[in-house]
Amino acid sequence: MPKFEAGMESMLDMFVFETGDLLEKLDETLMRTEQEQTIGEDDINEIFRTMHTIKGSAAMMGLQNMSTLAHAMEDLFYIIRDDPNVKYDKAGLYELLFASSDSLKGELKNYGDNVLLVYGGGSIKKNGIYDRISAILKECGKNVAAASYLILPSSEVEMSITSAAR
Repeated sequence: MPKFEAGMESMLDMFVFETGDLLEKLDETLMRTEQEQTIGEDDINEIFRTMHTIKGSAAMMGLQNMSTLAHAMEDLFYIIRDDPNVKYDKAGLYELLFASSDSLKGELKNYGDNVLLVYGGGSIKKNGIYDRISAILKECGKNVAAASYLILPSSEVEMSITSAAR
């Protein structure tokens, strides 16, 4: 497992979140197309883009195993996309795709113990909520990093808040 430099925690958190989301959507697509017994052009393109995104993101994070597997899946779907008449064993393809997805999710779990708590102002720190949440996450074995950002509401939100206060 690669070591990540200090300051990369937020990138890793984002990678874990986004890749997990992509893999969930991939599994939904695979289950749906397997049940329908057909995989259309849009599904092929979606799977290709998903693998392309995971490949690039994993490579950027230095996660070679994930990047290599996603690249192989991307190449497979490049061939299927490029030649819609290519013959392949559909049952074997789905078995391979689910196994690959499971493998990527397994790799992803190695990096999912980091949590970035982002808060917009000081109130969550002042009232102790942040510290309580942080303690619970740490008890669950999570590594907690914090970031404070000032989040400015849009004028629409400000109008709604002002109207509600009257």
